[in-house]
Amino acid sequence: MHIPPPALALLRPLGGDLSPATETTVQLHRLLCLLSTVLVLALGALYDATSLSGSINPAGARLGVAGLFVGLFGASYASAWVRRRFPQCLRGVLYVFLVWFAVVAGLNGFAGDYDMGFLLVYAILPGMVAIGSRGIGPVLWFLGLGMLLGAVSAGLGPASMTKTGAVLASLTAVALVEGIAIQTHLSTQNQLRGFAHSIPGVAFQGYTRPEDSHGTYFVSDHAESLLGLPADPDVFHDRFIEQIPSSHREGFRASLAEAAATRTPWQQEVPFDTPSGERLWLLCAATPAGQGGGGTFNGVILDITEQKRAERALRDERDRFETLFESLPTPVVRCTIEEDGAHIADTNGAFEKVFGIDAAAAEGQKAADLLLSGEDVAEADTLNGIQTDRSTLGAKSLRTEVHRTVEEGPRDFQLQAAGRAPADGPPELYAIYTDITEEKEYERELEKLTTRLQLALEATDMGFWEWNLDADTIFWDEACEQLFGYEPGTFPGTYEAFTDQVHPADLEAVEQHVQQALETDERYQADFRVPQRDGTERWIQSRGTVEYGADGAPQRMRGIHTDITDRKRREQDLRRKERRYQAIFGDPNILAGLLNPDGTFLAVNDTAMGYIEASRDEVLGELFWETPWWAEDMQRTIRQKIERAADGEYAQFEAEHTHPDDDMRMVTGNIRPVTDRSGRVVSLVVSARDVTERKKRAEELRAAKEEAEDANQMKSAFLANMSHEIRTPLTSIIGFAEAIGNEVDADAEGPVPHFAGLIEKSGRHLLDTLNAVLNLSKLEAGEMALRPEAFDLADQVEEMVSQLHPQAEEASVNLHADTSAAPVRADEGGTQVALRNLVSNAIKYTPEGGHVKVRARTSDDAAVLEVEDTGIGMNPDQVPTLFEPFRQASEGTSREYEGTGLGLSVTKRIVDQMNGDIAVDTAVGEGTCFTIRLPNLGAPPAPREADVAN
Repeated sequence: MHIPPPALALLRPLGGDLSPATETTVQLHRLLCLLSTVLVLALGALYDATSLSGSINPAGARLGVAGLFVGLFGASYASAWVRRRFPQCLRGVLYVFLVWFAVVAGLNGFAGDYDMGFLLVYAILPGMVAIGSRGIGPVLWFLGLGMLLGAVSAGLGPASMTKTGAVLASLTAVALVEGIAIQTHLSTQNQLRGFAHSIPGVAFQGYTRPEDSHGTYFVSDHAESLLGLPADPDVFHDRFIEQIPSSHREGFRASLAEAAATRTPWQQEVPFDTPSGERLWLLCAATPAGQGGGGTFNGVILDITEQKRAERALRDERDRFETLFESLPTPVVRCTIEEDGAHIADTNGAFEKVFGIDAAAAEGQKAADLLLSGEDVAEADTLNGIQTDRSTLGAKSLRTEVHRTVEEGPRDFQLQAAGRAPADGPPELYAIYTDITEEKEYERELEKLTTRLQLALEATDMGFWEWNLDADTIFWDEACEQLFGYEPGTFPGTYEAFTDQVHPADLEAVEQHVQQALETDERYQADFRVPQRDGTERWIQSRGTVEYGADGAPQRMRGIHTDITDRKRREQDLRRKERRYQAIFGDPNILAGLLNPDGTFLAVNDTAMGYIEASRDEVLGELFWETPWWAEDMQRTIRQKIERAADGEYAQFEAEHTHPDDDMRMVTGNIRPVTDRSGRVVSLVVSARDVTERKKRAEELRAAKEEAEDANQMKSAFLANMSHEIRTPLTSIIGFAEAIGNEVDADAEGPVPHFAGLIEKSGRHLLDTLNAVLNLSKLEAGEMALRPEAFDLADQVEEMVSQLHPQAEEASVNLHADTSAAPVRADEGGTQVALRNLVSNAIKYTPEGGHVKVRARTSDDAAVLEVEDTGIGMNPDQVPTLFEPFRQASEGTSREYEGTGLGLSVTKRIVDQMNGDIAVDTAVGEGTCFTIRLPNLGAPPAPREADVAN
């Protein structure tokens, strides 16, 4: 329903006792009253022709019916009761009108124009009844009454049977047409209303008026489940505004007012607190519909809380990544991929320490030239480095080993690299160099020992044994002893010594085979495992025959022990490959096939067949690249990859497939060669997975990342504006306050000295808060320049204690320093900020008569700064969150101590960027001790941040 045009604005009820929807209905029904009055008076010719005797005055009857409409019109202005029940009152008057006109037409036998006039009234009035109705019921009642009145009037009046039949037939036709048309209209409205209720968000129709008032005509039922608000249009707008946090409420109203004034589409993101206390983020959007001084907006409210959480998580992940980049103890290099290869863009501190290459000097150089070339690197490593760049460009991930001579000598590194493609700018490559020199040396030694052992096994893979059953002794030659792990000549020669070497799980089967051979004269053979001292197992095949004496009793057994470990392993590998093959072919999530080396199809699983409209008979025996899976533009590529795989290479591919249901799917897979013992490729296994959903999620994540980066740029712009717009006038305010204080005698009476002091104190507090926020922002963004240099930490402590001594005296706190020479390598300005924050906090949280001691000393590997107080202390459980922004020991509007809660957060970040650490020792009522450890002069310089103007 739209707001009526300006012509109806004159008929709008005053007083504000009706909902917007009821107001519109009253306007429409007032207009219908006026039109009905005109209709009654316009049919005067029929009234005047009435042949009734003087019992009914035609003009009086006409004026009486018209007076009912006029009276109802006037009553709607005077009575709120009538306004709230206007549709029902109007229907009553319409019933009177219909009865009166049916009587008049019947008494005149429906002669002349009476039949057409009655049919005209019968056709017009049901439409008036339908206005304001939600269902067809009132209309059907009205049509039925009109039909009954027509029949009774025609039957009792002087009308002929022919005229009566014609009138009833006409009334029936009009009733059918009116009923069907009105039912169709009402059904369409109900369907639209049902569609609005089915939208996942909260659908609404709102209005604005020239007097700058806002409200809603309609709100879908989802308002209750999503927002916890009733779907009542009369109260929804005001209730919704009340649940918006006060910090966003005026901005929301201004955005809504601007859209209403300009008649443009509106969209706004806003936080929302449900009545149950849950915080949601909502996206409100609407488009204008309607004309005039006011306007109607159709819109929807959507819950974007999860999207906001994803954006926040993305920002946190980025911060963790930057922290990890700088804090990793292994060298990390960030490169940009240009046409001529990878160029170094940034390095961490460990890179400079390990390779001895300054970060500034490395920037812009080609990674392969800097890290893998030179006199100290073999030519093979240089070629490996070039291939590294190419492989990374193609696969976007890599793991390889490189050799590099550093200050300590030749070292081996494992290079792990991963690529990414940002939304703008060249592709990037992150490489981590892990020192694996010790592991490589161990591997080389292990390889030597393995080679020796393999030669020994090959030379002695078979040994002779003989078991004397009468004497119950066993002879093993030296080869047998070696197979079972004995030193030559140390085998005890007993059956128990033999069974002790057999794996417990195989012992019962071995003894059964031995007993069967002794009892049946069959050849003895058993396969069993022999645990080795190094934790491995060796498979032994024991074969032998039984020798009998003259009495037919077994006397001895002779045979050989053979090492069949390799054969068992091959059998296990074969079974494992067979299980893997069956698992791949039976996996409903994998598209799998088996090819000959020439590319002809041997087998394919059901999952792959589901991607094409073909049978197995149509693809088996065909060349893989000519099957229905591949579009023409991919056939050449797949053929090349098949040829590479046939040469023994591992090939990968990615392609789009159109599913039989016309759904476009993205798959990624590989072609793996299968070789025999000689290394000859005997078959190719093709496997692929559907990565359509993963691609979609990656695209959504990329879009969310871009939005987060835009938000970060907006934050930087805001902080820059705040720095200029607030700091400059605030400095002037502090200066004027000082000037006023200097002009007025400190001992003078009156409010001026007091107020000047309050202005100066408050201004400085606000300026400190602003500086803390800006410092924290710069530290988080890496924009604060920290330059490590050598100085004595003791001098810093003495100077800071001197500066803050007046503050301590004012608080009646004993402040003193306890220092010894503490040479340090750090940023002097950053150290001052950290020291000031800690000492100021200690004074603030120490009661009168307490003590604050500041110490500076040197330990074995660091310069140590300690700030200890006898203040209120803290619960140790608060320490994990102490360095988070805006955290204080006392929080809330009723907190005892002032402050922003940023000092410790800024201090922590400054110490971290100077390669230091900070610790806290505290207890409630006993005081607190903060300990900062910074690199001493013996430590290498910390990496310098990029210079950024304050």
